[in-house]
Amino acid sequence: MTSIEERQKNLLDFFSSMKNWEERYKAIIDKGKGLPKLSEELYDDQFLVKGCQSRVWLHAQIEEGCSKRMRDMTSLREAAETSKAWPFEEARKLVKRYVKKAPEKGYVLFETGYGPSGLPHIGTFGEVARTTMVRRAFETLSDIPTRLLCFSDDMDGLRKVPGNVPNQDELAKDLNLPL
Repeated sequence: MTSIEERQKNLLDFFSSMKNWEERYKAIIDKGKGLPKLSEELYDDQFLVKGCQSRVWLHAQIEEGCSKRMRDMTSLREAAETSKAWPFEEARKLVKRYVKKAPEKGYVLFETGYGPSGLPHIGTFGEVARTTMVRRAFETLSDIPTRLLCFSDDMDGLRKVPGNVPNQDELAKDLNLPL
């Protein structure tokens, strides 16, 4: 059996080896899944972790010189599995594709793009936001890593000169030319 100090050092080494906060966050969630369930009397505000997206209760105690942790979550994943919000509905369709086997490349690739032929507008934002919402929903529902590829179509020609930009005469020379 290891001492508390040894466990602390092991945890610090484990989390220090991770590249970013997202990896650390995912590791904390994964470690929490393996902890025993709390007894009813520990569902108290004093054990509620503040600031989590999910309601999480955490309790630690010392038994025979070692810490014993218990947890319970009203899981964000459980909520996502029944959510009627369209990003979760779309993400569940994607999760079904990988029930038997994860993607060969080791991650699911989400792609989005936009044409930079005019000023940014709500459509440009929406294109990227929709893909990001489905990606985040997929990450909530699955442990399969994801990547996002966002591209800009620089072959998209300038179709018209926006009326609210300076030097319109200069821009007019580039109509129908790829960026």
